[in-house]
Amino acid sequence: MAAFPRYASMLAELPELLDRGAVRRACSDAAASPERAIAAFLSVMAWGYGKNGYGPWRAQKATAPPLAAEHLRSAVATLKESGPPAGYGSLAAHRLPRFGPVFGTKFLAFCSPESHEPALILDRLVADQLERHARERMNVNVWSVKTYERYLRLMYDWASKLQLEPEALELCIFSAEARRLGNQFA
Repeated sequence: MAAFPRYASMLAELPELLDRGAVRRACSDAAASPERAIAAFLSVMAWGYGKNGYGPWRAQKATAPPLAAEHLRSAVATLKESGPPAGYGSLAAHRLPRFGPVFGTKFLAFCSPESHEPALILDRLVADQLERHARERMNVNVWSVKTYERYLRLMYDWASKLQLEPEALELCIFSAEARRLGNQFA
């Protein structure tokens, strides 16, 4: 809150424990305005970085460019109009400092409308599980719409066959890797 005094009241409304549902609610109107897009972005950053020290610094760097808020708003509008790969492509085309593909997928996942196929999070833990168990290699450090499309197709197909929501499958894969590593996200 100290790093973003302009958004302190919005951040104060968030629950102390940020779960996926709380962040999704905070992102529900991200396409409405650049201000709401930044508020959504900050919610995702708070959720993703938790209490480590560099989250606020990275969020400040990412939101510093003059058009950052509009680029975020535009990416969400594109996501809602044309789907997750297009929203991802919009973020890739207007890269923000210290905001890479992993957090790009997190932002899109929480801003996804429920009426469309969802954007899904593709991070290192998910990618490692996919490589280990399905021999699917996904580079999460490079903005690649083609890789993200391939990931989404794979996850949508598997979720359908397993009769699961795609987000539930993504969370299951993420959780399995977090448990294997014994990290803070387990």
